[in-house]
Amino acid sequence: MCAAYLDPSVAQEIFGDAKCAFTWGFAAGQPCRAVPVQDGWIVNGAWTFASGNRICQWLGGHTQLCNEDGKPLFQADGRPVERTMLFPRSSTTVREDLWDVIGLIGTGSDSYSVTDLFVPKKYSVVPRGIGRDQQLPEGSTPDPEPERREKGILYRHSCQAAHQVGLSSVAIGIARATLDAFIVLAKEKSPSSAIRSLRDDGWIHARIGQADAKISAASAWLIQLLRDAWRECWTIGQLSFPLRVKIRTACTHQINEARDAVDMVYLEAGATAIFRSNPFERLFRDMHTVSQQVQGSVARMQSAGQYYVGSSPQLRWLP
Repeated sequence: MCAAYLDPSVAQEIFGDAKCAFTWGFAAGQPCRAVPVQDGWIVNGAWTFASGNRICQWLGGHTQLCNEDGKPLFQADGRPVERTMLFPRSSTTVREDLWDVIGLIGTGSDSYSVTDLFVPKKYSVVPRGIGRDQQLPEGSTPDPEPERREKGILYRHSCQAAHQVGLSSVAIGIARATLDAFIVLAKEKSPSSAIRSLRDDGWIHARIGQADAKISAASAWLIQLLRDAWRECWTIGQLSFPLRVKIRTACTHQINEARDAVDMVYLEAGATAIFRSNPFERLFRDMHTVSQQVQGSVARMQSAGQYYVGSSPQLRWLP
């Protein structure tokens, strides 16, 4: 998404190679800051949850801009002035030893940091417009994004939208794989303490139906909202605020429904599920790792509730 905000020559340098990969993470603890110098910034900061970074050549870091004296800058409404800095992974310190987790081990979501790193101006972006951080009146024209060079429909969405939809889709994929594995098991397993096989158990039939309904309904709702989002970006140039609220709600709902489906199936698989020779224990750990992340927290629903009762929604997690 950030390629749309870069000079074409810089975008070609970073993304032109078919083998090139890029990612970024969240600020880890202390604020990540950039102090202006001639033709760029001096950046200090640490970030975490950089999924996929081990195959990346470039990393990014969201930073708070400062003045020449190192004092943080703020907008009129009190929010920090921010930019995203892009830099080669080789210029960072990566802590692979910190990604010691119960699930999603293969993502390699390591932590990384930079110290007094010079980043030229052309390697930084503000990949969102002011209009995306405001609740605009119905029918109003969004504020321009002067740094966005690419006008295609995809780039009228925000990075936040891409991030949250991507993570909730992982959750749905895990849940579907868990249910598929359980259906295979149910066709074969006859518990020693049961009077009938799982295949012939009415309770198991109902649980399979329940799990499938949770996964399918949550998935279908988000897909429909994304179709609506594409249509709005095509017709009015941006996502309307009510649709942004619904997409936020749908992504968190999708993660939670996927977790419920996995928990349901894991329980019905019985002792079989605890053995590493079966996929259930790994899928269970992966699912609960996804749902523990910030996008899966029910607290993300607060923006929706605030909007519906007429309060000012918290905007940080809206797409």
